[in-house]
Amino acid sequence: MWIKNVDIFVYILYIQTILVIATVVATYFLYLICKAKKRLTNKYVGQIKKYLLATYDSKHAIEKPLKKHWKKLPYLILAIKEVDETKEKKSKLWEQYKLEFVKKHMLPITRKYARKMSWFSRFLAAKTFAMYAMPEDEKIIAKLIQDKKPAVTIECIHAIVHLPTELLLNTLIDKIATLRRKSYDLYLEPFKHLPESKKEIIVKRLIAEKDPYKRDICYRILMFFAPEPLSDVAHKDAKSKTIELCLSAIRFIVYSEDKKALSFLHQMLNDQRWQVQVAVLQALGKLRNPSSINFITPLLNSPEWWVRTNASNALKQINSKGDKK
Repeated sequence: MWIKNVDIFVYILYIQTILVIATVVATYFLYLICKAKKRLTNKYVGQIKKYLLATYDSKHAIEKPLKKHWKKLPYLILAIKEVDETKEKKSKLWEQYKLEFVKKHMLPITRKYARKMSWFSRFLAAKTFAMYAMPEDEKIIAKLIQDKKPAVTIECIHAIVHLPTELLLNTLIDKIATLRRKSYDLYLEPFKHLPESKKEIIVKRLIAEKDPYKRDICYRILMFFAPEPLSDVAHKDAKSKTIELCLSAIRFIVYSEDKKALSFLHQMLNDQRWQVQVAVLQALGKLRNPSSINFITPLLNSPEWWVRTNASNALKQINSKGDKK
């Protein structure tokens, strides 16, 4: 009986040894493949970089077709990045050449990558559009903004800086409204760089939109532009049952109306939601108007500790203004 058990043990040990050897061999081959790919990538990236540095100041070089094995976005993006990091080449001439290079040689490839199933291919397409985008790419970019992979969306939204169309701005608003509030700032970054003329698109969307979460996003975006009161709309939204919309409207009212909002803010302290009271107290603290003291003082006895804390801070801010005088 014990002989049979020994045979089984030897057989299991034999199988385990084979599996270990197979794993080691497979890992080694995978390492060799990765090393070969890296060597090939470095080779082509180096060639493209050398080509860019040698031709960026030539007017006719941009017309020359690229070599077939260079026509891959990973190589082109890495080469441009390396040239960008070359300090002596950071000039207006290079920047102009780079945009022309992207337009002529990279965008045709990018449009194909944007339609691929691989998320990494779509990510590379979004990265290219972030460098330069044309009006004809509007629908492709809109689709990339709606991508399920956050990395694709985040990279692509920078294309809006180059192409701030109504379709793309509205698509981004729709996308941001589906996300968690903590990630809003990351997705709202491009709006900081938009021209003032694009504010009308956001105002138009705010007035027409019924979804409270999308209205919330509109208020957040409008605070990147010059202050412009929207009293009728904003005052109504400040009383919304949706807390996100309510708070955004309050912040927008303070931003756009400044001291003219005092009377409205005093009224909003009667709202029983502690989040609203805290937002209003923080706003009154920043405005530092002595007329707010009588409205703030009762909230020092609030059952909510965060309300009490903010009421105390607001009074300190108002009194500190008086001490300076």
